[in-house]
Amino acid sequence: MTTSNISPQDYVTLVSGDGYEFVVARKLARLSPVINGMLECSNFQEGITGVCEFPEISGIILDLIVDYFHYWFRWKDYDGDVPNMDIPVELCLELLVASDYLGLDLGAPYHNDHYVVTIFPVHDHYHGLCFHPSPLFLPSYPCLHPCPRLYL
Repeated sequence: MTTSNISPQDYVTLVSGDGYEFVVARKLARLSPVINGMLECSNFQEGITGVCEFPEISGIILDLIVDYFHYWFRWKDYDGDVPNMDIPVELCLELLVASDYLGLDLGAPYHNDHYVVTIFPVHDHYHGLCFHPSPLFLPSYPCLHPCPRLYL
């Protein structure tokens, strides 16, 4: 693809609370139902400018989320074992809060192109299923979709 084929509408800018800006392909950013809602509504400033600000999310956490968007997109159609995405232990809680805010947890699964977008599943290699935690500590349920997995 040449640069003349790239439209500014193909990208969005995600801004962290500490001022870091991440330019991301719109199709990747829309994996988050929250970001998708911000961008789809033409009445929202984010839908007009293509800039989404997240004052409560730090740059290092937003960087991990953007990395996950790329990770998910790269491995979504892969049929083999998906490699782990390593996350520093000291960032896990903050990442969990941010992923919950952005709708990347399984409290409200978001289906995009028939894939479940999830950031914290547990994969059962023996049975070949992903078991995702459900909200309010209800029993987990199996996911039969090909989900790239992010392990903590």
